[in-house]
Amino acid sequence: MRISKIEIIGSTRMKRKSSVVKKPSVPMNVIQSHCVPQYMPHDDGTKSRCRLVTTITKRSSHMPTETMIEIANSMAIEFRARAQSGGWKWLHARGRVTERTPDGRALRMSGMVADVDTRKHVEAAVGEADQRFRDVAAVSSEYVWEADADWRFTYLSERAEAILGYARNELLGRALWELLPLGEERLLRERFANHGGEGHPFRDLVHRVMTKSGGVIWQSLSGVPLFGANERWTGYRGTAADVTSRKQAEARIEQLTTRDALTGLANRALLTDRTTSAIGQAARMRSQLALLVIDLDRFKLVNDRGGHAAGDALLCHVAKLIALSCTSKDVPARLGGDEFAVLIRDCAAEEAEREPELSLPV
Repeated sequence: MRISKIEIIGSTRMKRKSSVVKKPSVPMNVIQSHCVPQYMPHDDGTKSRCRLVTTITKRSSHMPTETMIEIANSMAIEFRARAQSGGWKWLHARGRVTERTPDGRALRMSGMVADVDTRKHVEAAVGEADQRFRDVAAVSSEYVWEADADWRFTYLSERAEAILGYARNELLGRALWELLPLGEERLLRERFANHGGEGHPFRDLVHRVMTKSGGVIWQSLSGVPLFGANERWTGYRGTAADVTSRKQAEARIEQLTTRDALTGLANRALLTDRTTSAIGQAARMRSQLALLVIDLDRFKLVNDRGGHAAGDALLCHVAKLIALSCTSKDVPARLGGDEFAVLIRDCAAEEAEREPELSLPV
């Protein structure tokens, strides 16, 4: 950092009094005979001249009286000055009036000029990075969030309002858990416990969240831990996206690939998968299971007399009766045509044989 001590005598012309650390880029014997703003860009020169004149004359048409009194005897301003190389360099000038005439006119002003070019470039880079982040956050389909160690929101980008329906000031200070449906907090905490606990980074944590209107949406949460003094975990920063459409599409695909399109029961593929899994579990637990196969008598007669619409209605009615007769552990399925099946876990063969027949009037 270069610092020089400058005196201004009677006008905006500078005179070098002494030098501290290093000489400025433009030799002082050149600056002595020229006005200060001559070495500045037009905008900086105008601002610096106005501030300097205000200080010297104690007058300003656009400043309140108390402000004029405060700056009347001192000045601090940052401006660009042309260096000897021809480029521009940021300087910080600080000075005060050291001598005035009896009527208050400034005769002498003394101060320090410091080279702050590096700091100004760092500040500009930080400002650009911050603006870049804000621009990306504004157009992203995700919202940016920060939370403390208790999961209370400390920052939310504007996109959160569109996704959750709340104004940001309504959410700041509230915990994530307050927005979750019943039972969702327990599931989330279990997921954290299974992946090393809180304080670790996580990605694409999909869960349900309630909006201000009372609806429930799915959102995907990602975050990185924040650490304070002594490497102590203080919270998270991350992004969240509404993935409700994706979850609905996934559910629809699963429905088409694992469920019978007409009755909604498990199809042959899902029944095969569940049966394979149940056989393995029965072997490990030394338990038994049963697979019941059901078909409808004289179903062709229904189709012939009433048409396919009547046949489909009968199949749906039978599927409903089968599903109602099953427990939560059983897997009712439609194999195709008029054939149905039921996988019964933890059931001995004798018990399966005693299952009642389904008798339906045609």
